[in-house]
Amino acid sequence: MTDHSSNARVVLRTFWNIDSEPVKVDIGVNKETWRVGAYWLNAEPIDQLHRIERELSLLDLLSATPDLPFCLPLVVPNRFEELPIHFEQVWRLSEHVDGRAPIVNSVDDLDAVTRGIARLHIWSSHLSPISTPTELDSYGYFQNAVSLLENEVLPLSRLDRISLTEGEEFVNSKFKAFQQNRQLVHGDPSYPNLRVMENQGVSLTGLIDWESSRVDSTISDLAVLGQTVVFRFQSKQTLINLLRILDVYAQASGTEFQLQELFTAMVLGKFESIFHHGCRFLQGRAEASMVSSQASKIAAILTLKDFAANQ
Repeated sequence: MTDHSSNARVVLRTFWNIDSEPVKVDIGVNKETWRVGAYWLNAEPIDQLHRIERELSLLDLLSATPDLPFCLPLVVPNRFEELPIHFEQVWRLSEHVDGRAPIVNSVDDLDAVTRGIARLHIWSSHLSPISTPTELDSYGYFQNAVSLLENEVLPLSRLDRISLTEGEEFVNSKFKAFQQNRQLVHGDPSYPNLRVMENQGVSLTGLIDWESSRVDSTISDLAVLGQTVVFRFQSKQTLINLLRILDVYAQASGTEFQLQELFTAMVLGKFESIFHHGCRFLQGRAEASMVSSQASKIAAILTLKDFAANQ
């Protein structure tokens, strides 16, 4: 991704009267991010304007809702009140959310995050239907990904396509789980988007980056935690940690899911990534490896699913 730090300096001075030097931070692939003192500056392609507007509207609504159990990234108003569009990008400045990102491989942090996601789901289950940044749910993205794959325009090997076909068949055989427990979810509670603090134990205190928020099955959020365990934890206890997510979540929320349902949600999440990265690849914004790597991850999830079924 091109570094637009010189543009960031101009935008900060023009729209917020800020002369502090922006420090580029490489987090995520869909946007550019800079740390600016106590703030964070983001820049995204202009075709994301309507999605960003919906995201900010959602954050305004959530922030104004009583008993909000987490800190959210509040947007800093600019001189012109509307979202800045400059250098063919949409810019926003947000306040820093205190806390630290959860530590990969820490079981205590995994438990804290899982309990926090349960609290989020209990709280958001009482919200009235609202407009969300993402209009599709997990299965909708899955269908879009399948359509994109049928056009054979993505850079995938024969082995990749075999894995994707197996993944598609698995999802279609387990789709029923995603008809249930539908409500507002965060959509991407990966560790970089979470903040925890320690006060007589670790607890989830902040959630940032709500661009994937939508109405979906609550297990879709757990699937993101499952992906963290499978692809980021350096542990030989992968299945134990996946079962731990389900057990901690059930105790904290009263809602139980089965391991095979979690595997289904994780495969759905990878198809969603194929759609996102595939579209970005076709637009010249992503490398081919970003697409093909999702197929290998689906194969890994299916292998783990089969191993678990034989235990």
